[in-house]
Amino acid sequence: MQNGGLRTKGITKTGTPEHPLITVVTVVYNGAATLEQTILSVVNQTYDNVEYIIVDGASSDGTLDIVKKYEDKIDYWQSEPDGGIYDAMNKGIGLATGVWINFMNAGDKFYSDSVILSVFENIRYDCSVIFGQTNQVFDFGCRVVLPEQMTEKSKHLGFCHQSCFTNRDVFNDYKYDTKFMICADYDLYHKLLVNKKCFFYVNYIISSYDNSGGLSSNYPCKKYKEELEILNSNYKKLKYSLFCIKIYIKRGIKFFLPQSIVVKYRQKRFL
Repeated sequence: MQNGGLRTKGITKTGTPEHPLITVVTVVYNGAATLEQTILSVVNQTYDNVEYIIVDGASSDGTLDIVKKYEDKIDYWQSEPDGGIYDAMNKGIGLATGVWINFMNAGDKFYSDSVILSVFENIRYDCSVIFGQTNQVFDFGCRVVLPEQMTEKSKHLGFCHQSCFTNRDVFNDYKYDTKFMICADYDLYHKLLVNKKCFFYVNYIISSYDNSGGLSSNYPCKKYKEELEILNSNYKKLKYSLFCIKIYIKRGIKFFLPQSIVVKYRQKRFL
């Protein structure tokens, strides 16, 4: 394992109830093309008590060169093989010392340099999860998405995990379940809802999230199957089969339509 950062030089950070330490974790694997914008969005935050941790999955594309470029601004980074994104996020939890933890993974970024200051400057939160709005970025444009109300029967996560801060005490009892490839974040927050944990909404755009080619959009059937498992839904096989048929029909239509029409439809629907 390789590691570095301020912590390896004996420099650590602490917080107070009035000025809590906020941990931001970035998980990355071969993300040299997009990592720098993520790092800059964290280290340029105007809130002055941020602990920044980067968990790399043994990248081979120059990712570590970018990490080392900002080593004097990163509290701790490590690079070693892992079992996927949620395994790496669990590692980040184990390394975090802040009161609140945010996961801003490679390619995503805070919406502005003042996001963390806006959220934590004047409010002391007595809750498990703080969540806000998301600027979703597509290949044809972007839109601001308001969180949906989540209940125990919600069929998907009502907010983006990049746009929330989770109290570190939560992770004493809950971790990301690595059996899920896509929906471990939905699984975790669904469990918190079922166990009556407190969620608090803040009226801020917290993150810009690249939604143009992630696992959710590339593997919609896999995502839906995991959501059905989390909800322990009745008639899972039937629902899954019907959903996949719908996806294949939509993809077939898109294949035969001119690309210009597909783009206009997506713009009209999402924007």
